[in-house]
Amino acid sequence: MADLPARPSLDHLRHEARDLLRAAQSGDTAAVARIGAVSGTLTLAGAQLALAREYGFASWARLKAEVEARTTDLAQQADAFCVA
Repeated sequence: MADLPARPSLDHLRHEARDLLRAAQSGDTAAVARIGAVSGTLTLAGAQLALAREYGFASWARLKAEVEARTTDLAQQADAFCVA
């Protein structure tokens, strides 16, 4: 299981899912296996779910919520620092 970075980027994760899907569609057997482990079809949703599971989350929505929570916390810390 991969560890989510301390400051994850939702845009990066979205690109990672798209890249995984493209690789699977072009015949990369490892990419097909990663998506196939969680979904019966090669779709963006399947690629997103595969990434979410690899990071230890039950769904893409839960992964997204965690990234947004970490980003919000970081933004709040930056604001507090600027105020101080």
